[in-house]
Amino acid sequence: MTSRLLFLTVVSAGPLAGEVIVNSVDLPDIVDEVLLPDEYEEMGFYEPHAPPGKYTPAQISAALAAAGPDGKGYLESRTGRRFVGDEPTSFRTVIDPAGALVGVDYSGNPLDLQTWTSIGPDVTVDVSSQTRRERTSRDFVFREYVKADPPGPGNVDVSVWSTRLPTDVVDTNPQTLRYSPAAVPAFIPSSVVADALSGASPGDVVPLVSGYEVIPLATDIGSVERVVEAFNAQFGVDFIGDPNNYQTWIAITSNTIQVNVLLRQEEGRAFVDQALDYELVVPDATGEVILNPLTHRVVEVTDTTRNWSKTYSPAGVVPPEVTPGNAAVLAGKLGTGEAGMALHVIEDAVGDTEDVEQEDFDDHGAQQGIDYSGDPLDPGTWTALTSDDVVVDSFVEHTVTTERTANHEVRMIYREASDDPGTTGQVFLIENDVVGRDILQTTRSHLNAPLDPGNLPEGVTAEDVRRVLMWGDPGESVVVARLRETLPVSDYTTPLADIVDSNEWEFGVDFTGDPGDPQTWVATGPADVYIDIYHPVTRVRTFEEKVTNLVAIVPAGLPAPLLSEFSVMPSSFGRVMRVSWDPPYGMEFGVDAGSLESLVPGNHLFKSLGERLRFDHHVPAGLDRSFLRVVRR
Repeated sequence: MTSRLLFLTVVSAGPLAGEVIVNSVDLPDIVDEVLLPDEYEEMGFYEPHAPPGKYTPAQISAALAAAGPDGKGYLESRTGRRFVGDEPTSFRTVIDPAGALVGVDYSGNPLDLQTWTSIGPDVTVDVSSQTRRERTSRDFVFREYVKADPPGPGNVDVSVWSTRLPTDVVDTNPQTLRYSPAAVPAFIPSSVVADALSGASPGDVVPLVSGYEVIPLATDIGSVERVVEAFNAQFGVDFIGDPNNYQTWIAITSNTIQVNVLLRQEEGRAFVDQALDYELVVPDATGEVILNPLTHRVVEVTDTTRNWSKTYSPAGVVPPEVTPGNAAVLAGKLGTGEAGMALHVIEDAVGDTEDVEQEDFDDHGAQQGIDYSGDPLDPGTWTALTSDDVVVDSFVEHTVTTERTANHEVRMIYREASDDPGTTGQVFLIENDVVGRDILQTTRSHLNAPLDPGNLPEGVTAEDVRRVLMWGDPGESVVVARLRETLPVSDYTTPLADIVDSNEWEFGVDFTGDPGDPQTWVATGPADVYIDIYHPVTRVRTFEEKVTNLVAIVPAGLPAPLLSEFSVMPSSFGRVMRVSWDPPYGMEFGVDAGSLESLVPGNHLFKSLGERLRFDHHVPAGLDRSFLRVVRR
């Protein structure tokens, strides 16, 4: 568990105004373990093609004798359990004002902590956050069988089976882009352009800057690896045809040739690994069309639907999850007919992620008939009409949208308007300005810059840099830190339909009036009735974020990196080994499970976005950490 103090920006409300202090605590993750249905993988052979030395004649005879109607005599069956996914499913945030009351201790929207301003002394708000993860596993059952060689002339019998490796899928796309001074992208500093032009001659192509980015996309399926097993069948002895193409084989003996084909495919998170070199074309008055190669751009979108509800408890009754002491403090501040927020609970569930691709080009404002001639939809046909160069960027724009649902549950405490049992209660209409749909769009650009060891970024120490460099090879350039500069582009709201919530008070029982007009509602008994009227809006915010990768060269003589964590954990599905490590941004890693991968050999690939990576694996008792090894890819 970790905790931290945050201070909200305070607008002074007087000489004694304090601060709103947020005491933030990160609670340990909650892990839900899910066992998926078994997946069966079979491979077999005909009796004459038994793997040498693997099975005795007696074992083969016994298996054939026990064969079922399909003729398969099973010789071996083994099961291995593998983790196939570990993803966050929801985030729970609890905002506890610790008895503070709006209008007394702070001003602002009680449902939006960012708007709070202390009225008097400091206001301390406890905020706890917890992530819920779903860890999925699957039992892979591998079975090997033998079949009796069928009578008659020999033939070639091909069996195809497939499996998928739970691993990241990475596409690399290094490119060099050229620009005229008038078309240099805005995120490249003008001083860099001026330095490049200084001393250059017309027609020169000089380097500007470099950039590196890792673009995370939705889940994808990678390329297929084909593995062929022909059980020692020999060309010219058992078959003729193209030895490298089993589909052309023809048996030349009475024995059937068994061919097993394994299709091994990667499936997991998809990334585009893109390194870009930017160059400047110094104008020479010839007027050329510069066509840049295809690159990738991404717009990350988080589309959150926010649902709001309140539960009301009378003073003296402690709402669920509220600390009794805090409830008593809040109740003591309430006047008759008043209500205050005791707790705000947010359950933010992660939904599906969709990647929508669209090919497009950017002509940097060039106009047909003025700057160029040709088909405006086909830059390959363009010819410059002036002495100025025309630059065209071709790109695939990925709009990666993640859907989320945030349920806001607010615990309220209220004090009756009157304690006299003979007095009719009141209907209180509470107006709430809330965000019903929250759309956040971010477009990023990446540049590389050398790390200045004497001027490290805030929060980065020399030891942090050393630990990152340990993962690289001597002479390799490694991203050791990143600086972010986020600029707001737009922020606008669109009203949605109002929502009237009676909070479980029942019309016709607890209150009455015109059903369509809350202003006419009156209580029918001695109890007060709280009606919440929500005024939701759709809020759309767009940002441009400039990321500067600080790069250092790996020196010789550094020791090998150490794993950040290695642990053995109990699990409802058996013993689990976990290895975790803190890799540099952009590096690829595999976890070699050694003999643990009895079904599908090979590494599990992980792409680093600069966060801690971890790998879990079910293992039998008696195996130690030497069976798990993190390696560079």
